[in-house]
Amino acid sequence: MQSPAPEIMEPASINPLIDEDDVHFARALRDKGTPMPDIVKKLTIKTGKNAGQHPSVASLYRPLADNGA
Repeated sequence: MQSPAPEIMEPASINPLIDEDDVHFARALRDKGTPMPDIVKKLTIKTGKNAGQHPSVASLYRPLADNGA
């Protein structure tokens, strides 16, 4: 008996912690020259166990890079 084929997962273009509006807001701030550590202090995670906390700098870099920023 063969095992089931592994699911093919498509890469997420947006980190689930950071929504599309936050990505646009972060990009606008970055375009104005705001340092990344200051940008993440302006964002908050809206869902999940970390709701109300700020995302990490790495969590913000990923969606910006995925969207060609």
